[in-house]
Amino acid sequence: MLRAVVKRRQQLNMSQAELARKTGLPPPLVNHLERGRLYPYPKYRRLISEALGMSERELFEEVIDNGNQTA
Repeated sequence: MLRAVVKRRQQLNMSQAELARKTGLPPPLVNHLERGRLYPYPKYRRLISEALGMSERELFEEVIDNGNQTA
């Protein structure tokens, strides 16, 4: 689970559907990313980071620190 993404989205009182609209990603994809069912590829990380106003490192630290910066 991408805890930092969920936490930030909730801090902004933003639903998954709103995040999907801001990123242009389908709502089911946002759900799968947040739940860890789908790998957060760099394109997804960039779009979500921009929509939530935080850096990729802050939001996706657990993925980046595992050496999975690219796929």
